Amino acid sequence: MKGILFKSDMIKAIVEGRKTVTRRVMKPQPLAKCQYGEHIFEGKIIDWIGYKHEGKTAFYCRKCGDGLKLIDEWSGHGRLPKYQVGDTVYIKEAICRIPKIYDETTGYHTEAIYRLDSSFVTGVNWCWKRDILTGMFLSEALARYFIEILDVKVQRLQEITEDEAIVEGVKEYEPDDFPICGATYGLYKDRFSHLWNSINKPPYDWQSNPWVWVYSFKLADKGAENVK
Repeated sequence: MKGILFKSDMIKAIVEGRKTVTRRVMKPQPLAKCQYGEHIFEGKIIDWIGYKHEGKTAFYCRKCGDGLKLIDEWSGHGRLPKYQVGDTVYIKEAICRIPKIYDETTGYHTEAIYRLDSSFVTGVNWCWKRDILTGMFLSEALARYFIEILDVKVQRLQEITEDEAIVEGVKEYEPDDFPICGATYGLYKDRFSHLWNSINKPPYDWQSNPWVWVYSFKLADKGAENVK
């Protein structure tokens, strides 16, 4: 199963139901310009029987064909997003091992604690030499939360609307908050741009306005039994 990395506050937003969308940089980026105007990406299901990507959805520019990958002289398909509709993906988060604890009934066992909310998990098969594991290296076996991909689309980063920024899980604003003088976008979009830049650096920062995969998802029931 594939994993996906989120910042701690975004994991909290997912669990609370405030985040149901995530944007990820498309790599490599499309050509800077479409010869027929702005790129318009659309997805097509690969229906070649027996092909390794059969049934997956691939995206390409319907104007110029940017993103098409030729398989042979007759056929090709577009860019494949990392996550497909229907995929269940586990959320990666940081965890720390606690030294082995002795129990008179069960003997020695290993416990670990999740950094997000200090929740414990017991009976851990800790196969790493280090005591602290960043989210990047979390295995599926230790995952607590899973998401199901509901939709995938392609857009430019700055095309995000206020409503779309809200479901990205950015912090709610208070009544006393006000837009920055001269800003051309709203509070949620502004906060999302700062969140984006805290994760992504040039040439994929907000100002560079990269093309992104837009994944809509829901928190899946799978893995709920792992939550302590």
